[in-house]
Amino acid sequence: MKKILLFFSIFLTVNIFAQSIHIEPLESSVSSSDIWLEMDTYIKVKNISNNSLDIKVSKEIIDVTPNSTNYFCWVNCFLPGTMISPTQITFAPGDSNEIDFHVFLGPNGDLGQNKIKYCAFDANDTSMLDSACTIITFNAVTASLENLHSQTFSDFHPNPASSNTEIHYNLNEDTKSELVVYDLLGNLVRNYSLSPHSKKLSLNLSELNSGMYFVNIKLNDEIHEIKRLIVSH
Repeated sequence: MKKILLFFSIFLTVNIFAQSIHIEPLESSVSSSDIWLEMDTYIKVKNISNNSLDIKVSKEIIDVTPNSTNYFCWVNCFLPGTMISPTQITFAPGDSNEIDFHVFLGPNGDLGQNKIKYCAFDANDTSMLDSACTIITFNAVTASLENLHSQTFSDFHPNPASSNTEIHYNLNEDTKSELVVYDLLGNLVRNYSLSPHSKKLSLNLSELNSGMYFVNIKLNDEIHEIKRLIVSH
């Protein structure tokens, strides 16, 4: 009888703390040498259970600098004071989502390190025990003298984009620069040469499939920066 009770006790314990959700940040540490530039990254969410789940997400402030602001998106984007998403997404067994959990931090002139804990959880589990979490560090650092005089590139706007987007940049006259677009599988999709005189590049996205793309910005054949671009038709 004791063995039977022990078996059921173990069975219930395993099920109470069963893990149904897996999350994985695109970057666990994000840095910027521009203390006025908003930093962002994405968190992949996956249903690893055998059941459909209604998933919500949340944030928990661990340590942030005084003037910084942070917010997140889960389908919709929410004000900085929102700690739990009002929205939820239904995941079938095995479903994953790489673009809707989008997190942001603006240093607003503050140097320093910011740590925020992000979680995804079963919206129907009020105890929130069935959840998965990760901590992302946002670093606002002092630019070196070299970086202060280096070339600069804006973020893509709009992003996500459906038909067209553009990027603004400033290049030295003697710099060879190109912008190379890859899909999530690492396939080369587009390649653009950048002219120091243009200051802006417009991209026609109508022929690209919906999804996330990585854009390598190369200066003199070396990678200077990698940006993310979301195409949503």
